Amino acid sequence: MTKKKWLDNLIFVVAMAAALVALWMVAALAVGNSFVLPNVPDVCRELCILLAKPSFYASVGVTVGRALLAFAVSLAFALALALLANLFPVRRPLSAVVTLLRALPTMSIIFLCIVLFPSRAIAYIVTFLVAFPVMYAAFDGALAQAKPLADMCKVFNVQRADKAAFVYIPTLAPQVALQCRSTIALAVKVCIAGEALAMPRSGIGVEMYVARVNLDTANLLAWTLTALVCCYAIDGLFALGEYLVKKAVGMSDEKAKNDSANEVNDKYDAPQGKNANAENVCDNTAETTTKDDLHLEKVSVKFGERTLYDNLDVTFAAGKVHVVLGASGCGKTTLLNVVSGLVSHSGAVSGAKRCSYVFQEARLSPCRVLTNVELVLRRDIKDKELRRRTAMHALAMAQLADKANRNVATLSGGEAQRVSLARAFATNADVLLADEPMKSLDLGVKRNLYVTLSQMLEQKPLTTLYVTHDVEEAVMLADEVYLAEGSPCTLTHIATIATPRADRKPWSEESVRLKMQLETALLQSSTASSN
Repeated sequence: MTKKKWLDNLIFVVAMAAALVALWMVAALAVGNSFVLPNVPDVCRELCILLAKPSFYASVGVTVGRALLAFAVSLAFALALALLANLFPVRRPLSAVVTLLRALPTMSIIFLCIVLFPSRAIAYIVTFLVAFPVMYAAFDGALAQAKPLADMCKVFNVQRADKAAFVYIPTLAPQVALQCRSTIALAVKVCIAGEALAMPRSGIGVEMYVARVNLDTANLLAWTLTALVCCYAIDGLFALGEYLVKKAVGMSDEKAKNDSANEVNDKYDAPQGKNANAENVCDNTAETTTKDDLHLEKVSVKFGERTLYDNLDVTFAAGKVHVVLGASGCGKTTLLNVVSGLVSHSGAVSGAKRCSYVFQEARLSPCRVLTNVELVLRRDIKDKELRRRTAMHALAMAQLADKANRNVATLSGGEAQRVSLARAFATNADVLLADEPMKSLDLGVKRNLYVTLSQMLEQKPLTTLYVTHDVEEAVMLADEVYLAEGSPCTLTHIATIATPRADRKPWSEESVRLKMQLETALLQSSTASSN
């Protein structure tokens, strides 16, 4: 927060406080009864009397301590159970319990606790029972929105513990900060209400109850202002902590961004040329060339009443790039999801023992670039240094070794997609799946990625299934081109491109001719489908 913004906020708070005080004084004069609404000087006088008593600070400390302890326990339970619900099939029973707790009125919870628990524990329990479902619902909702990351973890066989540590917890970090600030005030207020009704030995709620019984409105309002100040103070401390953490993280990211990458590039630079040997790259991997064709036999996929594929039989030759062209919604992504195991189907898929996947969006965990690539290696490579070298080699292949320590939030769209490519090539996969990975990128970035992907495939040949509706991507990357059309969807082979990828130019005569050929086929398919 800049000094100007901080000053503007301070001026706003002071102006609002002054307006409320003025309104209070006008209302007190209008009522004319100090038992009903005492004026501001009377309340300030009562507050000064309270501030002079040691018991005042003891009561405030007890209430704040109760609220913070119950809040901390609620936060821990909400985090743990939200992670549990998204890592294991227990979401439905947990959600049912949380929904029940959220539906119960706060006063009903307090009265039930008064019947069931001793008075000294009621404030803690009530605060927990009110704060926990609010935070759990927020955390569970945030993790539910991270389903694309969960699918990525499933494709790459990421272990549950790694998924929790490197995907879910970083995803929840902003939500935790938000919930801390939004729920702590609720926790303090509920704790005070529990104290007022359960009457433990001390606390702000106890003092407010005593003031009400004695009809001491000025004292009651003084304690109310004390509770209000406590809420604001705690919220301010959380805001300060959040600011300091963000500043520290920002400084770390800036340092990583400005670090020289010469040493990294010298050590992990990918080999160049067709004769590059895997031994020059990393000790733990051999150059991977797929031996088995990718074969789909009698594959059928249904979504409700719609049959997307019906007894599909197709074979994709090993080590080649197969581009599937088709209009949006024809079933291209579903084809990739069948191969990767993300979609249930009948029939058999062979030759895809292990898949890598480059999605339409990068699907990166909100942490460092290197961590994202290492994540898919943690199951197979236990040695930390070996895992790091493997990930760094993949980043060097994608020309990103100098950005290994950057946070993914600081990357451009093209850089993020190159991280996704590096992650896909880091594993010993049999098949590379690519779902329109350049769809949201501008033309210049796309053409740079053509070169990057071509170089990576030259260094590490993989059977690649690449789906798109962009004919230029097909011309620049494909060995074989298929057309996806009809309902149920069928695949028709429409072109073979023999020119080496390194020699292809988007504006060459051959490329222009191929683009026209593929555009014509795609247009005819779309016209036939609409008719």
